[in-house]
Amino acid sequence: MPSNRTPEAKYDHLSDSKSDDVSSFLKLRSTSHHWGQSRGLVVGLCGIIATLLTALFVMVWQHMASPSQLQCAKLNSPFCQSFASQKVVTFFILSIVTDLGAAPAWDGVEFWEGDYENEFPHETLYRGPPTPEREKAWEDLWLHTPVTVPERGIAALNQTGKPWLKSDDGKGYTALLEVFHQLHCLNVVRQFTWRHLYSEEDMPVDIA
Repeated sequence: MPSNRTPEAKYDHLSDSKSDDVSSFLKLRSTSHHWGQSRGLVVGLCGIIATLLTALFVMVWQHMASPSQLQCAKLNSPFCQSFASQKVVTFFILSIVTDLGAAPAWDGVEFWEGDYENEFPHETLYRGPPTPEREKAWEDLWLHTPVTVPERGIAALNQTGKPWLKSDDGKGYTALLEVFHQLHCLNVVRQFTWRHLYSEEDMPVDIA
């Protein structure tokens, strides 16, 4: 005989899929965050290494490159070689001299290669009988302001045993460049050649 009793309802527990999804998402997000940090660190390290390698390459190239004429002249100058306060940049195993202690006139040195034209058959401002314009032109060649040589420069030239004139600012000694002394002597020879053409009032002191 059929029963009128309603069967008892039975419920199965469902898995907490929403909680699992959130957990998976957070785990994935954490992994991505760590990977992003690691990738940024790797990129930064690669950039630093690339910069260091580039700097090393440039410094090695400069160290091995042929020196210019001015650099060669400085290397052969006793004034520069004897300076004890050379500035040296050390980079890993390289020590490169960046400043050789410049003599007062190095900034004005220029090198030129070429052939001089034969000027003897031609008239020039510097050759001929004395005139006010010619005397002024020769003065402009040799009559220049003295330069200041520091005390260490006197020692570098091995000239410490001689009396020297202190500069006005007291930071060194007063000196004249040798080239101007030579031009002055050449001018005296020129003036003496034309000595008979100078008046008593215009007679140069060096040949009077």
